[in-house]
Amino acid sequence: MLSNLGFEDEANGWMIDPKELVCFEKFALTTGNQSLKMVVDENTPEGTNRTFTIAQKINMRKFTGQDMVFKC
Repeated sequence: MLSNLGFEDEANGWMIDPKELVCFEKFALTTGNQSLKMVVDENTPEGTNRTFTIAQKINMRKFTGQDMVFKC
């Protein structure tokens, strides 16, 4: 149901805010081709929002009326 689960296609399918604090690269613990990295450190500009929102909308129409279990 979700798309681009491992951020292999960068932010495609995802809403990420603030975008200036994220990057997509292969890191030491990356299991796929790339991962999402969120960075807040001494180089982060003052006044930048440090609350991240990472979300994806899911169209549930084709599952209407079916029993479902969601886990995070």
